[in-house]
Amino acid sequence: MTARHGQAGSGSIEGVVVRRVQPADREALQSFYARLSEASRYARFLGFSSGLSDTAARTFCTPDHMHVEGFVALVPEERGEQRLVGHLCLEPAGGPRLELAVAVDDRYQGHGIGRRLMEAALEWAQRHHFEAIIASAFADNARVLSLLSSAPFPAHLAPADGGVVDVVIPLVPELLSDQPAVLPPDLLASLRRRRPHHRPLTASRCSRVVWRGTRPPAHGAAGSASRGSS
Repeated sequence: MTARHGQAGSGSIEGVVVRRVQPADREALQSFYARLSEASRYARFLGFSSGLSDTAARTFCTPDHMHVEGFVALVPEERGEQRLVGHLCLEPAGGPRLELAVAVDDRYQGHGIGRRLMEAALEWAQRHHFEAIIASAFADNARVLSLLSSAPFPAHLAPADGGVVDVVIPLVPELLSDQPAVLPPDLLASLRRRRPHHRPLTASRCSRVVWRGTRPPAHGAAGSASRGSS
């Protein structure tokens, strides 16, 4: 799936391409995470990280496209080359549910790239019959909470725990409710199991670095997003 966008909205960047991640993206993906500011990496992984190892990069770039998926955003550069400026991954989160993580190059935040990646993720998840997407964000990270809450389905926000908020995006009518704070008991139980002792969602291939403190240090939320930047 490839989505091409021109200047569709305010602040948008012409020529952005959003497509599935490929094995050939490994080096570009490592460079992308190395380029992120420390604050954006901290927000993306909910913990300190210097970037992606070779093993992690290969894992991100080889999803099975059935239960695990990934998308990248690229912008055109001179001489016809493309620069990888955004990455989103989807991982199983128990049952017909997915965990989402997203990051955007600091220079390109605020231009709708995170939203385009999110649209691709929602389309893929619905097409593969998943019922919900779960993501985590620092409670003071307004940018990514706004992104996650902008889905066309009412998002459920679990109360902040240790500075982290869990966001559940329903994808099926059974989870849509006039009371977004009320989630099915099995989904609430799943969230509690995934973050004991004030931890964010359990580490998966989406997020291999997790913070385990009682309160995260300042992380520059104004310019970054938890589990990614929009």
